[in-house]
Amino acid sequence: MPSHKLHSKWASLYGVPVDIASRINRIIDFEYGDHDLGEVKQRHLVADNIKIPLGKDITVHELKNILMLEFPDEQEYKLAVKAALLHHFLDKIERCLKEVGTFAVEYPEKIIDYAEEKMRQHHLHILSREEYEKVYSFLKEHSRDVIHDVLEDMKSKGLRSIDYRGPTVLEDLLKDYIERHGYEKLILIPSHIHGERPLPLMSAARKIFHELKKGNRVTIKFVTEIKQIFSRKYMTTTKSYNFKSLEELIEFLTSQ
Repeated sequence: MPSHKLHSKWASLYGVPVDIASRINRIIDFEYGDHDLGEVKQRHLVADNIKIPLGKDITVHELKNILMLEFPDEQEYKLAVKAALLHHFLDKIERCLKEVGTFAVEYPEKIIDYAEEKMRQHHLHILSREEYEKVYSFLKEHSRDVIHDVLEDMKSKGLRSIDYRGPTVLEDLLKDYIERHGYEKLILIPSHIHGERPLPLMSAARKIFHELKKGNRVTIKFVTEIKQIFSRKYMTTTKSYNFKSLEELIEFLTSQ
């Protein structure tokens, strides 16, 4: 996770006093027994060296109660919430960078969006929906500087080789788009060599990613329905969509 020095730097840039930011760093990371307090935690019971899942705890409610206890002054509480949201956003940004590596540097605003999705998965917007949107907008506005700082922080801790996993993020974006529209998890990439061959998401994401990175245009169709009549399968597809860059494709997938 990002260093407390980096957390405090961005909290200060957002108008949070360093002493409050430092206190929040300790609360979230170790003082109350949980690292990353506020995230959804998978709890386990260990018996005879066997891990038995007990369900998930949504610890953001616990974090909110602790902040109210630690910062009874209304103005300090608001500053603490800001610092807590920034802390978790930066944590999620680092996780995204570990997944996508140098791919993120080219599209800093997209990695902030990807981190925001992870924030919502942990219900962290519950801390303050109004402040959450403000922090999100602040990070989008300063996305290039944020990404640069987090990458430098990772390098300073010895993480000099970050996996280049752009296709992984593209697969997630394709999956989200398909689920939102109720399509099948197959994609057609028309080719004069192979025709319209349906590909599973992982294979499609890799092919699309590498073709666009090479500067080639890519045409794709989404499979909307598969019907089986006797021994044959028939697919219904969307119209063709043409993309000349990853940025254009990502914009399409996240805005539709």
